[in-house]
Amino acid sequence: MYYTPQQMAGGPRYSHKTRAGNWNEDWEASESKLKSYLKKKVTGSLLLDKTLSGLQTQGQGAALTYREDGQMQSGDNVMLRSCFTGAVLVANPNEKMVSSDAFAVTATCNN
Repeated sequence: MYYTPQQMAGGPRYSHKTRAGNWNEDWEASESKLKSYLKKKVTGSLLLDKTLSGLQTQGQGAALTYREDGQMQSGDNVMLRSCFTGAVLVANPNEKMVSSDAFAVTATCNN
C-alpha cells in the first residue's frame, strides 16, 4: 500500500461531521443490549453468576445415598473410588460437553 505525501508528513486526518448509514438503529441496538445486560445482572441470571454458583455448590461434599435393596435411582449420590490410585471420581451428569454426548469428570484425592 502506498501513502500520499500528506499522509507521510502527518497532515490533518479526515474526519466526518455527519454520521453515515443507519446510526440510529446501531444506537438503539447498543442501548437494548445494555438494558438486557443490566436486567440480567440485577436478576442474577448472567452466565458468570450461574457458573460461580455452580462451582460453589460443586466444591461442597454431599451425603451418600444408601438403599436397602442396593438399586441406584436418579438423584442418588454415590462415590466411586479407585483401588489402584485411591482417587475419587467427581462428575456432574447435568453438565454435558459442548460438542458430544460425553461428560466431564475429574479425579481427586480428597475424600
